[in-house]
Amino acid sequence: MKLNERKADYFAARMLLGDVYRYYYSLENDKFINKIVRCMNVFKAPYKAVLIQLYEDAIDVFNDIGLKRLVIENFDKKPENLIELFEKLELDTDLVKPSNIISFGGLDKKIELLSKKEPDVDYHKDNLKFLNKLKDLMKGEFNNGIDSDRKIH
Repeated sequence: MKLNERKADYFAARMLLGDVYRYYYSLENDKFINKIVRCMNVFKAPYKAVLIQLYEDAIDVFNDIGLKRLVIENFDKKPENLIELFEKLELDTDLVKPSNIISFGGLDKKIELLSKKEPDVDYHKDNLKFLNKLKDLMKGEFNNGIDSDRKIH
């Protein structure tokens, strides 16, 4: 991702998060990671987005050196099994479970549109044929037990 795109995503995440710092400190005395998971659940935000917001507030707003240190120590220590941790804390696991959807982003519709615009170009038809073959192959793989929960769009 380009730096400008990352900055735009970060700005949007900050606008959506709210007051993570105060919520973090409102939680009962618990392990750092449990508090982070509870923040993730309440704000429906990814692990690193919560840590970045806490770090920013700890430094820029509250001068909280202790929290800054904790965030730095844990920034690259994402828990191994977030689903299990969410379940242990009796939280909704939808945020951390995989969606099991494979999306081609409407590529077939884009190819069909190009085929209509340029009917004399053969490679659009070839691309569509290849895409459909790929989808069929993936459906076969997933339906044969590799990952039967996935949906292909």
